[in-house]
Amino acid sequence: MLINNNTQNKKGFGGTVSTLIMFIAIMTVTTGLVITFVNYVKSTEDSFLVQEKLSTNKIKTSITISNIYYNTSSQNLYVYVKNIGETKMYTKNLDIFINNAFYNDFNSSYADNLSKPMILFEPQNTLTIIKNINLGSGTHEVRVNTEYGNAASDSFNI
Repeated sequence: MLINNNTQNKKGFGGTVSTLIMFIAIMTVTTGLVITFVNYVKSTEDSFLVQEKLSTNKIKTSITISNIYYNTSSQNLYVYVKNIGETKMYTKNLDIFINNAFYNDFNSSYADNLSKPMILFEPQNTLTIIKNINLGSGTHEVRVNTEYGNAASDSFNI
């Protein structure tokens, strides 16, 4: 009796091809995960850098109110604020509170030249905040907040 061995002699690429396909699929998924992880690490690093810069600026920022003057005839309030910190600030980012009411429509100028607008509040400069407001007699409070959360406040009497 003759045995037919033709079925055992067939050789194909089935095992090799499927292994190669699995290897390519694993490499593709791994590459995608690495790219996603790198993007995540980069965005996290950027976030930490922003937080670090904000914290550093908050520590280096300090202001003080040196004088407050209210002109009853023109109803102008003059608040003299000195930058005693190490950071530069834009005056448009300052917030002023008068008797706990928020105002963002004020003029800012150099203390030694009230006709010259101040845009950048540099260290050791004195800023004059000019606000036209009707204030009655009595004690009033003024608070100036920086963009970094630091504040200075003072009260005055009319």
